Amino acid sequence: MIGGISAVIGITDASVKVWKGARKDLKLSETFETVANRLPVLRDTLQTCYEHLEPVQNTLPADTADSLSKTVNSCKSKAEKLHTVF
Repeated sequence: MIGGISAVIGITDASVKVWKGARKDLKLSETFETVANRLPVLRDTLQTCYEHLEPVQNTLPADTADSLSKTVNSCKSKAEKLHTVF
């Protein structure tokens, strides 16, 4: 779970960097602007989650840990697709 959050943070951070470089050279649609403007918020939110969950990851109830893992894996898959688009 923690590794998955870290991976999504890394993918999101890379997407932000790609976007910042591309937006100077390309005129992309407003949809790209909207999504790109939300990426730093997503990255920072995930970083906060990571920092709070890392110390307690081994003490979470099994059903909570399982649910979080499924959610993180879904986010990772979507982040990878987003990074491909950017």
